[in-house]
Amino acid sequence: MVQMHPASVPPSANHTEKVIFNALEKAPREDWIVISSLHQYHVVQKHEAETDFVVLIPNKGIVVIEVKGATQATLDGNQWTLEGVPPGTENKSPLLQIENSIRSIKAVLRTNDFDVERLPIARLVWFPIMDPFEFAELGERGMEIRTWELGFQEHVASAASHIENALDSYIKTESLKTDYIYTPEAFDFEVMEKTKNSIIVLATGKASIRGKTNIRLNELAEATNEQMKILEAVWSNTNVYFEGPVGVGKSLLLGRVAVEHAKQGKKVLITCYNEMLADFFQVNYGSHPNITVMPIYELFLETTAYKSHKESSNWYDYELP
Repeated sequence: MVQMHPASVPPSANHTEKVIFNALEKAPREDWIVISSLHQYHVVQKHEAETDFVVLIPNKGIVVIEVKGATQATLDGNQWTLEGVPPGTENKSPLLQIENSIRSIKAVLRTNDFDVERLPIARLVWFPIMDPFEFAELGERGMEIRTWELGFQEHVASAASHIENALDSYIKTESLKTDYIYTPEAFDFEVMEKTKNSIIVLATGKASIRGKTNIRLNELAEATNEQMKILEAVWSNTNVYFEGPVGVGKSLLLGRVAVEHAKQGKKVLITCYNEMLADFFQVNYGSHPNITVMPIYELFLETTAYKSHKESSNWYDYELP
């Protein structure tokens, strides 16, 4: 299976990009790496861009693909006219988009010490919902594009082979130049991985124990400020009710209130429905001579007539339920 990055179709992908993504994902090429929706903020030009697909093929090179959802395309010299595309992009050259992407990719690779002059990078413009018609008869005519640099609906089913053909044809054409220095065989899987890691970022950050501790201390400091306001209300009011979600410090605040009252010689009763919470209060505050900790059911037994003829809490715990 092709190694896809990201592993699923990006949310920003349109219908035709999804078509090519699915075709590449199912391609029988286990050693391929495909980068889709490559956002480029660090670019040679002033404006950020996005490349639809960058295909890394071992022992061959790279193919940069621009996918167009046009329903009709006309090429007049170097002037493109596309129909069925978003407004404002009708005359936008897909080849110029690819060339800009290639320049930006090369710039990043050079920064990471790659010899990009020896790396073949081919281009492919794909119209997944169009038939080629006159484009199939280009042959060697014109200087804007070659037939093997175009993809149409009929090529989707054999996407991998069509991409390989585009790269092979590019290498063959370039080899006719006297200054041909490409070494596609050097583009092995190790170099491919380094190339991928230079083009896209895969990084994870996480909070350290020290960082979490500092956050907790800050939260406690803020909580203490809030608690002080509640404590002031407790000292000046006979009856105070406060509530909050689990973990905000209600129990600690209650314990602090109990201790402050106990220090003043007052008798304090702490009671609650939760036995585990009662154990917490007992362990932390029950040893104080002026503080009594009692689960609510024990308080009921202490203050009702049942206590006079019930020898234990078994009646409340077992018989009553």
